[in-house]
Amino acid sequence: MAYFLYSLAMKRLPKQRWFAAKEYGWGWVPCTWQGWVATLIFALGYVFLIISFLGWLGAATSAHMVDYRGLSLGLLEFLAASALLTYGMIRFCTRFGDAPSWRWGKK
Repeated sequence: MAYFLYSLAMKRLPKQRWFAAKEYGWGWVPCTWQGWVATLIFALGYVFLIISFLGWLGAATSAHMVDYRGLSLGLLEFLAASALLTYGMIRFCTRFGDAPSWRWGKK
């Protein structure tokens, strides 16, 4: 579903600058309302991911015997989901922002 919405945004919208490059370091800063909405959606996705993981963790550790294999697989799933979410945001910022590079400030 998310890929479908992303592909629609790629086809319909012309290349706009929603994210400006940071003055120092690597990354972007939202510079339009669309960039702020995308950043808010990313943050809400991360909050949902953390809340769902903590809920699962509480259910997994409430039993009398803790399954360490299940805990490690759950942690691995959390890390994979957060990596995919971050990768999607980086791709989105690359599409609607300046080219990524390391910046040392104004020279």
